[in-house]
Amino acid sequence: MSIAIWPAQRIRDAFAKGVVAADAAPDPDQVQPASLDLRLGPKAYRLPASFLPGPGRTVAQRVSELATHEVDLSRPTVLERNCVHIVPLMERLRLPTGVDARANPKSSSGRLDIFVRIIADGAATFDEIPAGYDGPLYAEVVPRSFPVIARAGSRLAQIRFKKKKPEALKEKVVSIDLEPREKHVTGKLPALLGHQLQNGVAVANQRRHELGLRGLPEGTFDECTDGGAIGLNGFPDDQPAHASPSPADKA
Repeated sequence: MSIAIWPAQRIRDAFAKGVVAADAAPDPDQVQPASLDLRLGPKAYRLPASFLPGPGRTVAQRVSELATHEVDLSRPTVLERNCVHIVPLMERLRLPTGVDARANPKSSSGRLDIFVRIIADGAATFDEIPAGYDGPLYAEVVPRSFPVIARAGSRLAQIRFKKKKPEALKEKVVSIDLEPREKHVTGKLPALLGHQLQNGVAVANQRRHELGLRGLPEGTFDECTDGGAIGLNGFPDDQPAHASPSPADKA
């Protein structure tokens, strides 16, 4: 299975086709070469702890049960250190079948030590949006080292869209000979040929010319091992010597 990441052109096309919708027009630099920056909406909710909605439940339902108070982000507002804030994002998704998405914090969020992760309705994991998802997105924002000022439109996370493509099947024909054949090599065999024998059977013909084999057309060495005579320079063909058969052959 291969994965294709949507480029900037495809992300812009997703806005035009309603795959990505937003409460406000996209910022000119919001679409990156292979990702989309996500913007905070005008409201945030303070919670005592983080959560995941779980299958069959929405983030809005859980926020209504757990939120201690609402924070107005329509103007610059301080988010306190080590406090959990759930922020509805301006962007929402209507992903087609076969396309999922994954979010991650922007590098600027990391430099400011802001813990950020994205939650979707019915999610059992953070930052993962399943294929075919149709719904809003939320950011969990937790300043870690010091309070930060945030407002609607701040971009703390980004998302990438992935389309999975099945790989084309590759067919390769192989042949395996399961029937052992009796191999007898005739001809005087000098020591140089010894390393090319395995269990008494000649297995290579790459050095035929180096060994001085004569009277053999190119590519016929394997055929000659089946009882055929091999002539060697310096050794008369009429004085054959047989290679020792393997223990398996004797059995």
